[in-house]
Amino acid sequence: MATPFLAGLVVGAVAFAGRYGVQAWQAFKTRPVAPRFRKFYEGGFQPMMTRREAALILGIRENVAADKVKEAHRKVMVATTRMQVAATTLLPRSMRLKM
Repeated sequence: MATPFLAGLVVGAVAFAGRYGVQAWQAFKTRPVAPRFRKFYEGGFQPMMTRREAALILGIRENVAADKVKEAHRKVMVATTRMQVAATTLLPRSMRLKM
């Protein structure tokens, strides 16, 4: 008598879990794309810094006003100072960013 009852409970639990899994998968597929955190340029560096490379590091276009360059440079410096992970590569290169 207990075996059919337990089998029914197991089948019901599996059905409920399967329904929940399908609903969760549908919600996961239709979720909006989350905005990604802005990343700074992490590519390889050239021996002599160019305007293009400096613009990539700062995350700006090559031909922008000087105040925009200074603002972008400040943001990079604040980010690298806080993180302290890019101090060996990005920080020394960003100190030489003079466009």
